Amino acid sequence: MARLSTTRLLLTLATVGLLVPSGALAQLDLSVTALIKASGDDCSVNECINRGFNANDCAGTATLEVQPANGTTVPSNMIDVWMTTGTGDCSTTEARNPMSATCQNVGCYDLEGDSFLIPLSDIDAAASTPLCDDSSTRAGLNVNLYAFAGVGCNNQDAVDADATDNFAVRVDAVGPVAPTLNNDSLSGDTSVTVGWETGSEANLTYRLLYGGSCTSGGDGGTVTVDRDSLTQLGADTDLMTTSRRVNPAEGLGLELGESVAVYVAAVDVAGNEGDLAGPICVNRVEALGFCDEFSDCDSGGCSAGPVGHTAFGGSLFLLVLFVLRRKP
Repeated sequence: MARLSTTRLLLTLATVGLLVPSGALAQLDLSVTALIKASGDDCSVNECINRGFNANDCAGTATLEVQPANGTTVPSNMIDVWMTTGTGDCSTTEARNPMSATCQNVGCYDLEGDSFLIPLSDIDAAASTPLCDDSSTRAGLNVNLYAFAGVGCNNQDAVDADATDNFAVRVDAVGPVAPTLNNDSLSGDTSVTVGWETGSEANLTYRLLYGGSCTSGGDGGTVTVDRDSLTQLGADTDLMTTSRRVNPAEGLGLELGESVAVYVAAVDVAGNEGDLAGPICVNRVEALGFCDEFSDCDSGGCSAGPVGHTAFGGSLFLLVLFVLRRKP
């Protein structure tokens, strides 16, 4: 029996009206590859992507970059994107029905090169409750995004499972609450310790800022101050740190007798700076040695060190030490 060529076989099947599959479509495989922050920085490290967008991104121009996995076949260059902040599955027609309000359409985006971009402003506008509103939850919200390829825009009909994929992005536009400070006034020459209580939110770091004159201690509560007038003191602390040693002379640049207001703010994992707590009035004063506290110690004896070398001074020191050692 003569064997038909592949070309003749396909033509024959087409002539008699049989459908010939062109090859199964590979599962659409998408992933977030970068957050293009409001500052213009390209945040492509997984840790940074997991932190998501923050209040600064909401106030500026920020974009989500999404890329198909290598080898993924995309039916067309137009990607239809839907979203939900709940547990609904946007791949169902019911969830994309406008009457259900389970999912909202974000928009259609062109696949240019090997990725497409979704502006944060589009995601925020599509949400049933604005994500960038500073009255939203302090823990942030995970936005579940569903992308459909080759189905047109704002499609509410059934979609082939192979032509859809979902991914998530976190949006947190609210900073953490201000910490509770342990002191409202500190005095020293080269070292004072600023301390506070950690907030209820997990994984916080803390930021110290200073600026402005301070003649009396504050109440350690939340304050309103011109943030741009303050200078950050070093880098943020390690996670959940509760104190920092500050050098009034070198760190704050104070002369003897001068003071400055110091504030503390919590910073969450998204990078939001919370309300300022303070002020703590840090005063630079001369540190007095042991001999400076005793008027009986002559200047000649004290010049050699913090404890005088006169017979009286030495005897007094030994007597005090003996009494302390014999105390139960």
